[in-house]
Amino acid sequence: MLTNPILFYSEYMICALTHEECELKKSHIYPKFIWDFLKDKGGSRFRSVNAPTKVMQDGEKDYLLGNRAEQMFSLREKWFAEHIFMPFCNNTILKTKANYDNNLYYFIVSVLWRRFYTLRDYIKVELREQCMLALEEWREYLLNGVTPPNFNQIYMMPITPELFFSPYFSFNKDFYVTIEDYKNNRTDFYPVTSYLLTDFDSEIYCAPNNYAFFCKIPRFFFWAVIERNDTELNFGIHVKPKGGTIDFKRYNIGNGEIKRFIFKRSYDAEQLYREAASKLSDKTIDKMLEHMKRKENIEHLKNSEMGELLFERVEYQSQLTD
Repeated sequence: MLTNPILFYSEYMICALTHEECELKKSHIYPKFIWDFLKDKGGSRFRSVNAPTKVMQDGEKDYLLGNRAEQMFSLREKWFAEHIFMPFCNNTILKTKANYDNNLYYFIVSVLWRRFYTLRDYIKVELREQCMLALEEWREYLLNGVTPPNFNQIYMMPITPELFFSPYFSFNKDFYVTIEDYKNNRTDFYPVTSYLLTDFDSEIYCAPNNYAFFCKIPRFFFWAVIERNDTELNFGIHVKPKGGTIDFKRYNIGNGEIKRFIFKRSYDAEQLYREAASKLSDKTIDKMLEHMKRKENIEHLKNSEMGELLFERVEYQSQLTD
């Protein structure tokens, strides 16, 4: 996972989207409704592997946008939450066809743009020129509605353990890992459920002559193709700028290179969690346990999705030390 740059802003500066001089808001890099959703699922305090001792109450934020830009993004976030995100999370959309308009394309581009705008200084030198051109095309689209002439291939990939056919992954087996496989040799398999359902991630997918931005939120990957020569790469559902129809009944992630890449990202995330946990002081761990043991927090976690994922992680870690 990429480390976020430290950005310094005064109260009045230039909005990254509109280029207007205005009072900058502390903007959510990932939309706020997603953090609210995780809280409803049992979460209460969030931490980043980049700064594990720092508590984030409602996600990563930065002084990035003015009020006008915030309102433009907020309208599309509301649309996505109501028409795609919550129906997918509630399993009411997977066996249907869903119509969408330009709000879906706008929302995905807005998430990709703000994530990679904050990470622009970390883009590899050999990709920087193309990526900066993409960011500017997306900014022009978000601000003025001009469809990106070159970097317009946008994809949405809904993800769950069920769609991946397995909650576990092994580098030494095919993708179809059964519960029995996991129980018989737990140290060889890595749980991917937490990564798919709760993690945030972003990076540039790089393969020979194939490059794509991706930004992951819980249950969804968003992709923007920068350069593509392998037409077999499956980035998910191709989202059109002016709208279209998604047939979720026919949606299939498949077993190709992108699926293997996602499994690898989940493995890398697990290693980062372990590294971050090893940096926590005894005092910080005691505070975390004290917070979790409060009656209201125990009740909040009990029978919740986040509670189940926490138990899975604890069980997995205990198997590694047996």
